[in-house]
Formats: sequence, C-alpha cells, structure tokens
Amino acid sequence: MKWFNDLKLKYKFVLVLILVVLGMALFAVGSYQTVEEVKINSEMYRKIINSKDLIADILPPPDYIVETHLICFQMLDEYNQSILDELFATSKRLREEFETRHKFWRETLEENRMKQDMVINSYKPAVEYYDLRDSKFIPLIKSGEREEAKNLLLSEMKSKYDEHRRYVDLVVESAVKHASDLELEAGDMVSSKIISLIIIGIVILTILSIIIIITTNRVSKPINQLSEAAEKIIAGDLEVSVEVKNNDEIGQLAKSFNYMVEKNSGLIEYLDNLPAPVMVVDREFNIQYMNKKGADLLGKEQKQLAGQKCYDNFKTGDCRTDKCSCAQAMNKNITATEETIANPNGKTLPILYSGIPVKNKSGSIVGALELSLIHI
Repeated sequence: MKWFNDLKLKYKFVLVLILVVLGMALFAVGSYQTVEEVKINSEMYRKIINSKDLIADILPPPDYIVETHLICFQMLDEYNQSILDELFATSKRLREEFETRHKFWRETLEENRMKQDMVINSYKPAVEYYDLRDSKFIPLIKSGEREEAKNLLLSEMKSKYDEHRRYVDLVVESAVKHASDLELEAGDMVSSKIISLIIIGIVILTILSIIIIITTNRVSKPINQLSEAAEKIIAGDLEVSVEVKNNDEIGQLAKSFNYMVEKNSGLIEYLDNLPAPVMVVDREFNIQYMNKKGADLLGKEQKQLAGQKCYDNFKTGDCRTDKCSCAQAMNKNITATEETIANPNGKTLPILYSGIPVKNKSGSIVGALELSLIHI
C-alpha cells in the first residue's frame, strides 16, 4: 500500500469517491438483477405459480364442495361397510376443512363483489347442501334406502350444488381478473421503484461528490500552502506565514507551523546578527542556510544562496579536499577547525573556520554547520 500512502491527498479522496461509486454501482446492479429474478412474471415467479397451479389442478379445493358431491355419488354404489365408514369420515373432514377455509377468506378478503360471492352467495347453498347430506342423505345410506338417497342427491342436493358452483365460477372469474390487475400494478410499482432508486442513487452520488470535492479543496489547499511555506523556509525565507481560517486540525497545524517559524526566526536572527559568516550545508555541500554576514561577504542575497554549492562561493584551498572542516565533521563526526585562504567574490581572505556535524532526530549526520573567522 506504499503507492497509496504516497498519493496526494486530493487523489486519495478521488480514489475513495471512485470506490464508493463502483460499490454503489455493483450494489445497484445486484439489486436490479435480484428484482428482475423475483418480480411479477419473472422466471422464478412463474415457477412458483406453476407449482401452485399444479397442486390446485391435482387436489380439490376445500372451499369448493365438488369432492363432497362426488363422494356422495360414490356412497350410492358402495356396499362395503368399511369403505363406507371411510367415506363417512372423509365427508366429515371435508366439511370441517370447508368451514376453516371459509373463516379464513371471510377474514382475509377485501370488501368487494368477489368477497360477497365467496363468503356469502356460494357459502349459503354449500351449507344447505352439507345439512341435507348429514341430516338426510347419509342416514338413508346407512338404513339401506339408496333409491330415496339417490332421488335426494339428484334433486335438492344437486340444486344446492349447482347454485354453489355458479357462484364459485363467478369467484374464479373475479379472482383471475383481480390477479391480472395485481400483476400489472406490481409490475408498474417495481418499475417505478427502480427508477426512484436510480434517481436517489444519482442524487446521493452527486451530493457525495460535491462534499468530497469541497472537503478535498479545503484540506489540500492549506496543506499545499504549508508545503510551499516550508520550501521557502528551506530556501532561507523566514518571513513566511500561513493564513489560519479555521480552527480544525488543519487550522491547528497552521498555527503550530507559524509558531515554529516564529521561534526559528528568533534563532536565525541571532545567527544573522553574528559578525562572522555562518552557514549550514547538507552532505552534498549544498547551502541550506547562510547568515547575513556571509551573504554580504559573497555579495549575494541569502535566498539566492540556498541550494548553491559552498565551494563555488568561498573557493578556498581546502574546498573539495579531505582538509575541508565540514567534510571532516560529516565524515568523522567531529568538530574540525582549519586555516585556509578564501576567495569569495574576487577577494582574498585568510580565514580560520570550524565545521560542526548536524544530525537529525535519529542521530544520523545530515550536514554540517560552518563558522568562519576572517583574519584582518
């Protein structure tokens, strides 16, 4: 992850935004595919409906007395007592199931024409059919009066069955139309919700993008200012100051930076007031700092000297040799003092100069400080 750590802050924010967009896009695609798979008239929906239709085609519905009616005809031709007992028990169970389902639909269906046909119009003749079966038809079968039972089944009971069936057919017709309307409504609802989700997603991404862009600018701009100010300090400009607009973490950092510059400016001011040249070089002998006396001696501005080679300016006999006190300080970790002739800005000056190693926080030598005394 070093590449990520090395990215500028604004690029990190952009990368986070891209990942968020990709994540939301993947979520949207997955959600859309899921909705498409389970929505009304989808392949999965049709499989579920087909399974229910198959069960409905095989098993007689408990709220439709067609099975009860057929069992009554079966009783007329059945003389085996054990089978008759089973038919009697089945007839009793069917009525119980009929009443259970009737109660369910009475409490579940919305108040409309279909409910009236289902729980009232079809229910009344069905109950009358069951009452005739239990009070007259089955007793006639049990007493062996099958002809009278047959006449009852083909007359009064058939009339009640036909009336019940007529209203059941009306319920089926209403239910088919109602289901078709619900499918259309559900399809429209799914389409509407998908469009709404897309719009909401776009709005969220837009708002998120704006927030990230604004935050990036508010964070990266002061950080860039701090970076530029630090580069100026390195170049020798100690009069820099970073504007503090907020009191957040960046604002606190800017305040601390300004305080540090102020403290260092005081120290540098002491060095600038020294009557002898003082400079700081890195390990490649690039000038990192030159006090005012040294700059005046070289006939240059302090800022101008930053980054120049010290040996190109002082041009001593020790420069670029092992006798250079700065080279000794950096290579041997000692304070070295030497005498030599310097030729700065066309002058010839005998000098006594000392090199002191400069170390970083970890103790590694990163340069040297040189103090020169000019023999007059």
